[in-house]
Amino acid sequence: MSAFDPKRTSPDWQLRCAASRHRGLSRNSPCVPLINAKEFLLRVEDAVGRKAVLYSGFLIKEQLGNRIDSHLAAHRLWLAQYGPRPVTPRNWSSAWLWQFTGDGVGPKPHSIPGIVDTGIDINHFDGDAVKLTAEWSGPTTVEPVTA
Repeated sequence: MSAFDPKRTSPDWQLRCAASRHRGLSRNSPCVPLINAKEFLLRVEDAVGRKAVLYSGFLIKEQLGNRIDSHLAAHRLWLAQYGPRPVTPRNWSSAWLWQFTGDGVGPKPHSIPGIVDTGIDINHFDGDAVKLTAEWSGPTTVEPVTA
């Protein structure tokens, strides 16, 4: 886990911090324990004054299983899942953002007009640009999940 130094970073409306929860290139790569990710989320909130987003895919699904974790559920989920539709872990009613393709893997499109590099991540947001801007820069509110 990287150290976050609030003295070197002054958050503005464009900054959206995210805790990235994934392994290396394979499922056998080591991963950060869930308790460390939760600690990181707490430290970011203390330092910047708002909740970070949790970015993860299969790892958070494996680690949570069918459990509900109220601390994690209070953070928006940016779901990394390459496929035709997102399968959101039970901990959230839906993903805030869905990364459906990256580095040429997953459903098309694999490119965006005006961006030359094809090794890009493409995400879906269920709303318009005004809503995304408001949610990106505004306070994090997440609908609670009922057991």
